[in-house]
Amino acid sequence: MITQKEAVQRLFTTYGEYGVTEDMLNQLFEDGVNNQHFTPQETFNLLRMSLGHEFGGREYFAVPEIASMLNMTEEEVITAAQKAKAGNDALISGFRMFFPGGL
Repeated sequence: MITQKEAVQRLFTTYGEYGVTEDMLNQLFEDGVNNQHFTPQETFNLLRMSLGHEFGGREYFAVPEIASMLNMTEEEVITAAQKAKAGNDALISGFRMFFPGGL
């Protein structure tokens, strides 16, 4: 399980160059855990995905992380990924970003 301090430091290391501050990351993390009721790991992954999308970064996720974010089993993720690869479809099509209004 990742702590808030670890998550903020890792995110700041990657996205600080874009003007994202540690204070902003702390606020977003606390909102995700306290108000959105995500686990710390889910919050971290959603922040990674959202910040990567916002700033054009590449974030890679393990099958268990994707399964958790999409509320799927690991087997369902693998099957969906295989279908997506074969048909060139987006695996998370329609998945709402954590910050749909931007940062």
